[in-house]
Amino acid sequence: MADILKADAHLARDVPGERPIVDVAVGVLLQADGRFLLTSRPAGKVYAGYWEFPGGKLEAGESVEQALARELHEELGLDIDPADVQRWREQLVDYPHALVRLHFCKLFDWRGELQMREGQAFVWDTLPVQAAPVLPGALPVLEWLQAERGVAPDGI
Repeated sequence: MADILKADAHLARDVPGERPIVDVAVGVLLQADGRFLLTSRPAGKVYAGYWEFPGGKLEAGESVEQALARELHEELGLDIDPADVQRWREQLVDYPHALVRLHFCKLFDWRGELQMREGQAFVWDTLPVQAAPVLPGALPVLEWLQAERGVAPDGI
């Protein structure tokens, strides 16, 4: 796993000292033309209006793949087969409100039409990303995709 990414380092943390890690499954849904899905964080949530890759917290006893399948169905109306989930990378992010371990997974296959069940917006974006602002925890993904695709670094 990469080093800890400290988001908004200038802000105080909710709980000083040792904090529990929250595990989150994140889907990087990729289309054949290279576009990827970004969704906005809904009103009322931390970082509302920021763009992110969809996903959510693992529940007790869930695997990353199971959590991602559940979250994509609950939030977006998409169905995936957990066997199609390709674990990709992990990133620990120290947000002011939580210490989060993001389990990024690539997805190339899903079923259903996008339904923004939490009132969020969505965009199929590409590099350089047009959606802004991007959630700090999603920024490493853009860098990884950029490196894989050989895209110039100025434009994330």
